[in-house]
Amino acid sequence: MEAFQDLPQIDNIDFIHGNIATLDDTIVLNESEYINFWGVPVLGITKIIPGTSIMLYIEVAQSEIYATSRNALILLGGFSLISWLFSMIGFIRLVRDLFFKPLTNLQQGQLEIEKGNLGYQVSVLRNDELGQATSGFNLMSNQLAERNK
Repeated sequence: MEAFQDLPQIDNIDFIHGNIATLDDTIVLNESEYINFWGVPVLGITKIIPGTSIMLYIEVAQSEIYATSRNALILLGGFSLISWLFSMIGFIRLVRDLFFKPLTNLQQGQLEIEKGNLGYQVSVLRNDELGQATSGFNLMSNQLAERNK
């Protein structure tokens, strides 16, 4: 009995003896969350061992059970945040290359013409509407240079 001196005393020990004495050969599973005798929140499982009249009580601390879920949630959240960050960087670069770079080139051409460089040509980067506007700008620049001559 010395091994059990550290265990707290149970007021109603008849509860356990009553369960063991009335068991038959069926397997009963009971699973619930509760606070054990030491005040630790646990997940407890009760199972009858087949072929015996022994009831097995197993307790695992909830902090141990949920630690894996918490770690998985932290990893998933971190991965999602990093993925979102890389997606936004890619999206910003895409928008910059598709829209702002051609517009910046046109703006540079406008500044060159204002300085008096009437024959300045802007490089055409695309064949869409912005490319057509750039080609039109180059055509106007050539016409201004010819008129000025």
